[in-house]
Amino acid sequence: MKTCSLNEFMKSLKPWLSDNYIRKAHINADGHFVIDFTDGVSNAYHIDDCTKAQLNDILSDLKKKGLA
Repeated sequence: MKTCSLNEFMKSLKPWLSDNYIRKAHINADGHFVIDFTDGVSNAYHIDDCTKAQLNDILSDLKKKGLA
């Protein structure tokens, strides 16, 4: 699991959004943002400077962009 700020997370996520590399994104029971990639890799992120509501907003935006 990677710990990062919301800004760092959004920067690291940006390159993956331009192609179909992300299969699914969700927030797990521990409140970590989890991204499953099409190659079978799964990364969990502990974003330490935002609320659960902010994480849900990010997830909502990703779903609007076509992510599962």
